[in-house]
Amino acid sequence: MDSTLGQGSRVSFAIEATAAPGRGSRGPGVQAAEISDAHLAGKRVLVVDDHAGTRRSLTRQFEAWGMAAAAASGAAETLRWLAEGQRFDVAVLDSQMPGTDGMALGTAMRAYLGAATPPMLLLSSLARAEHEAGDVFAVTLSKPVRASRLFNAVSDLLAPRAEAERPASGITAPRLAERHPLRILVAEDNVVNQKITLLMLERLGYRADLVANGREAVDAVRQVPYDVVLMDLQMPELDGLDATRQILAEHAEGRQPCIVALTANAFEDGRLECLAAGMADHLSKPLQKEKLEGALLRASRITPPD
Repeated sequence: MDSTLGQGSRVSFAIEATAAPGRGSRGPGVQAAEISDAHLAGKRVLVVDDHAGTRRSLTRQFEAWGMAAAAASGAAETLRWLAEGQRFDVAVLDSQMPGTDGMALGTAMRAYLGAATPPMLLLSSLARAEHEAGDVFAVTLSKPVRASRLFNAVSDLLAPRAEAERPASGITAPRLAERHPLRILVAEDNVVNQKITLLMLERLGYRADLVANGREAVDAVRQVPYDVVLMDLQMPELDGLDATRQILAEHAEGRQPCIVALTANAFEDGRLECLAAGMADHLSKPLQKEKLEGALLRASRITPPD
C-alpha cells in the first residue's frame, strides 16, 4: 500500500484464479455460462425484415454464431425462396412490415410448409410483443432485441433438434396430381394469397391458372373446361358468389366445374351461403395444405372424366 499526504492511498493486491471460457464471437452481453453455441454452427436461419440496417445487423450476429443466414426484405422474396425449395432451421420475422406483416407471413409459411415449418421467432415493438405470438410463433421478443436474449431464444429453439434427427420431409407416395389430374383455376385478388395457393398446388403436383377477380374467372371458364375453380369470395368487379352463379348458369350440368369457396368466414352461415350459390365445397383462410388436398380429392370424385 502506498500513501501520500493530501493525495490519498493506493492499494494493490493479486489473486490466483482459473481462466473462464471466452465469449468467442457470441456478441456483447452473451454470458460465457450460457449454453454453448456449437449446436448453432451450420444451421440455416431466415431473417425477414423490411429495414436494410436491421437485416444486416441480424445477419452479422447470426453469422458470428456460426450460422448461415439468409435475409429477405418481405413476403414476396420469402415465398419465392420456399417455392424454390429452400428450407431453414429457424426463422426470425419482423412484426411490422408494409404489405404483409410478420404475423400474416408466419401464418402463410405454416400453411404452406405444414409439418416442415421451422420454429419461428417474432420481433415486435414492446407494446405489442406480449400479444402477437399466438400459436404461430414459438417466441416473441421486443425490439430492440439484445444479443443475449436472441442467442438464448434461438438456442432454445434449436437445442432439441441438435440431438434428434429431424423428421423426414420427403413424400414417397405419388403426388395428388399424378393420381388425380385436374385442370385448376384460382380466382383470388390478394397477391400473397395467390402465391400461397399456387405454391400449395405445386407441392401437390398441379400447375394452376390464375385470375384476379370474378369477371376474369367467368371469362376463363368460357375458354377452358376447368375441373376445379378455387374461388375467393371477396373480389373486385364481381364477387365469388355472383361469379359462381354466372358460371353455373352458362354451363350445362355435367360440364360445370367444381367450384370451391375460399373465404375468411369460417362460420356455418358463410358455408351455407356458398353452398346455396352452387359451390361444391368450402375452405377457410388461411389455407392449409391438408385441407386443400382433401377438397381436391372430393372434387376429383365429383368431376366426370374426359
